[in-house]
Amino acid sequence: YVSQQWGDSGQPWKSTTDKEGVAKVGGLVPGNYLVILKAPGYVQEGMPPGFTNLLQSPDAMPAQWRLNLGGEGGVAKGEYKLTRGAVVTGRVWDQNKQPVAGARVTVQGSRAEFPVFSDADGKFKMDAVAPTNRCVADASGPNNTHGASEPFVVRPGQAVENIEVKLTACGRVTGSVRTPDGKPSVGAMVRFVMGKLDKDNPWGFQEFQSADKFPVTADGRFEIPAV
Repeated sequence: YVSQQWGDSGQPWKSTTDKEGVAKVGGLVPGNYLVILKAPGYVQEGMPPGFTNLLQSPDAMPAQWRLNLGGEGGVAKGEYKLTRGAVVTGRVWDQNKQPVAGARVTVQGSRAEFPVFSDADGKFKMDAVAPTNRCVADASGPNNTHGASEPFVVRPGQAVENIEVKLTACGRVTGSVRTPDGKPSVGAMVRFVMGKLDKDNPWGFQEFQSADKFPVTADGRFEIPAV
């Protein structure tokens, strides 16, 4: 499907490809569009997980997934190439090397349609992971436990097996938000991401914009329960 810049990403224009891989989308108005393709087992290389943030600026849209429709109307054609994703499998353990069931697992670059959880043996499987030279599997379990795997390499269409994630207890971050005159900042929201924001790295700011938000209470305090 395609979503227009400044448009409603929840109501995009949609179409399905035929046996030749061709899809036709009608009713588009002039503007810049982001093309999102969903096919089992395939991924869009270069498309970040929080891709809806890209609609804020056409310059932020990856060139290979952008469609520009001029004001003169007519027919606009685009050709897009999907990459065969890899299947990543592994296991989630606790600190005592016991399997953890029901841990929620995420893998960088995956396009999972639904959340992935570990089974009764702690095993998980993630389909369609984008190729990358550095990938990490993260898991969150009961009682605010969290863990991440060692970095691994993902090649197009090649299975990655035996990834291990060890869960440990998370920390808790608390603080306060105040105005310049020292009063509580009522109605503010706090976002948290790992690492340092760099003004020369737009992807980092997009990750920040899509991060979970934590409310500030009436006295200006906030709490991030699992870090």
